[in-house]
Amino acid sequence: MGLLQNIGRSYLNSRINNLLDEGEAGGEISYTLTANGQEVVLPVDMESYECKVGNNNETINIINAGEYLMKGKTGLKTISLSSFFPAQEYDFARYGGNPWGVADTIEEWRKNNETVELSISGTSVEFKCLIESFSVGEKDGSGDVYYTIELREYREIGVDPKKKDKVSELNERPKLTFLERAGLNLAKNVINGQPPTTAIANALGNSGLTNKQKGYLEIAKAVTKKGGIADGDSIGFNKKGEFQINGKVIK
Repeated sequence: MGLLQNIGRSYLNSRINNLLDEGEAGGEISYTLTANGQEVVLPVDMESYECKVGNNNETINIINAGEYLMKGKTGLKTISLSSFFPAQEYDFARYGGNPWGVADTIEEWRKNNETVELSISGTSVEFKCLIESFSVGEKDGSGDVYYTIELREYREIGVDPKKKDKVSELNERPKLTFLERAGLNLAKNVINGQPPTTAIANALGNSGLTNKQKGYLEIAKAVTKKGGIADGDSIGFNKKGEFQINGKVIK
């Protein structure tokens, strides 16, 4: 009976150790950098790391009202990784030897501004990034190369899938109304140093008015000079492009 107990205990201990080993292997974190068809698995894990991201909110100051916070879109993720490339085999390292070879690969990515994909197993950290900075050096005469790599998220600029011009393959610009064109022209004229009255006149003249509408505009100017328009009157153009005051067409 004692023999069976010993065999059972031995089997149980063996099974427990196997399960513990499997659990440790399954919980292992790996840091992988991929770029230009190459892959670097960092040989020694970090003691810690922090992935940061925020929102691009903006504070504005309104006279007589104070400060207001305007909502912004999410910003870019940043992460800093610090460890070392071992010059020899260590029990805790995935590999060792040729530390400068690994460092040179990453430095080449940085110089060529390669898009790098970072992946940390067992976490949600996985995104494309660019190498902001990469510093390396030796400390203790062991030949190990210590490094710090700063990464910032990289987002590709997408093209809005709207209708494109058949000839130029460029997205069509939305058509502007007369007032929108006039406003843009006015802003350009003021920026270019034109006096306000001249800027307004030129803006109206270059905003796509038809000859007929220009004629109605002259009528409006004449009526205004003669006192034909009072405060509170509604003026404008109807659907036919005819000038009107308070809904009445002026000819």
